[in-house]
Amino acid sequence: MNNTFVGVAGTIVSITQIVAAAIGSASSNQEPELEDLIGVASKYFISTFVVALVALITFNILVRLSIYEHYTSRDQQQSYDFDGISSTVKFLYETFKKLQTFAFAVFLTFVVTLSLFPSITASIKSVAKPEDRQKFQLDYLFIPIHFLLFNVGDLIGRNLPGWDFFMITSQKKLTIFSFIRLAFVPIFLACNVDVGNSALRTFPFLIKNDILYFFFLFLFGVTNGYLGSAIMMAGPQQLPDNEKDIAGPTLGFALVTGLAVGSGFSFFARAVICECNPFVN
Repeated sequence: MNNTFVGVAGTIVSITQIVAAAIGSASSNQEPELEDLIGVASKYFISTFVVALVALITFNILVRLSIYEHYTSRDQQQSYDFDGISSTVKFLYETFKKLQTFAFAVFLTFVVTLSLFPSITASIKSVAKPEDRQKFQLDYLFIPIHFLLFNVGDLIGRNLPGWDFFMITSQKKLTIFSFIRLAFVPIFLACNVDVGNSALRTFPFLIKNDILYFFFLFLFGVTNGYLGSAIMMAGPQQLPDNEKDIAGPTLGFALVTGLAVGSGFSFFARAVICECNPFVN
């Protein structure tokens, strides 16, 4: 359920970006003026504030529900009987060993995602010539549309494991699929990434079609959402009942670590494209 909420939130924000950008455009085929951009930014951040406020209110309502109090009180009563700190460390280590393949798979999934999205993908522009671009191909709409496509794909992917037909619990298969996503690195680097000066570009420019780029981006979102959900669901199923509570925090730590490492790799990916200092160009 939390995965779905995250996907919905990202989709709503993306739609808000597009609507705000469209409203703020000065004309049908021109970039918006400074005043329009200021208005767009104001509407965007106001909408973000409203969404956060609604989330806060609904969360406070949730924690006051009797069903929430029932399960949280039950969890607080559960405890493990360990013989000292050494037994606790041994227990955690043995549990991690059973989850290490899942942990690596979710780590790799989000390393790949954050290495490319949004730092690289947000720099990809339409391949159409400036004078021939349709409204959606202008930067102020093209980039928000790219966020929407990824988030819609991510939302769909997060919900696919809820269908038995799409659910995969095999550690080997999930890990293989995580490795296959590495193919998105050269795919996006071969798109029309803006490096400030075309002469700086060193990676070949091969994908010269906006629709093809959008297709790969959508698939990128679907696979991110699917693997993130499938791995987090499959991990606890491989453990005995007394170890299931450890699975969530363990895989969650691997996920967050993947996000952090992927963010760092995004600078490396940009450096590969232009052979330049990614902090400057």
